[in-house]
Amino acid sequence: MPFLSFGSGALGQGSDRSLEIGLASKVRLGGAIDLISSISVGEQAINFGLDDQSDLIGLVKAEFGVNATLNAANRFFLRYEQSRYSDRAATESDFGMSAARADSWMMGVETQLPEADLTVGVRNDYALSQGTVSLMTPASMLKDGTILYDHKSYGLDRSVRLRPFVAVQHDTYGGTLNFGARFGSWDRSDLEGVELSFSRQF
Repeated sequence: MPFLSFGSGALGQGSDRSLEIGLASKVRLGGAIDLISSISVGEQAINFGLDDQSDLIGLVKAEFGVNATLNAANRFFLRYEQSRYSDRAATESDFGMSAARADSWMMGVETQLPEADLTVGVRNDYALSQGTVSLMTPASMLKDGTILYDHKSYGLDRSVRLRPFVAVQHDTYGGTLNFGARFGSWDRSDLEGVELSFSRQF
């Protein structure tokens, strides 16, 4: 199935000028497992400098997911996303990137309780994980005021940091009550965020 998505500023001069076009698919295996995948190309608005101005950079994005029914009350899910960005040269005011890649993933289990649905899982947040970033830094100045710059490059790398999350969904009063909590790391109980909401369809 083809798809097209764009930011609110893609047709004008707004801040979100992102654009993405691609193909998505869903394949059922054995009646209990769904394989979900997509690939797309587009442009994403990113701020590369010290001001609030964002520039468009090309990217190729791939996503893969698995939904598996374990039994009548439990389902397993896995999601992985990867983006590869176009190379960009550094300038005196903006940093550059080369062979940059960003990715994220999450997995968990959804359980149907007698009066609610419980979701427990872990995630690794979306962030740059591979490639190099480059900077132009002032090195010296000539007598006529001309500034000479040094070109410095730094490798991009990150360690896997598991962030647990839990969510509960309960149908009540003709609507749905949602509660969720996110934690900063697996080995510590740092509470990163809490969400409580009620939704009802009219």
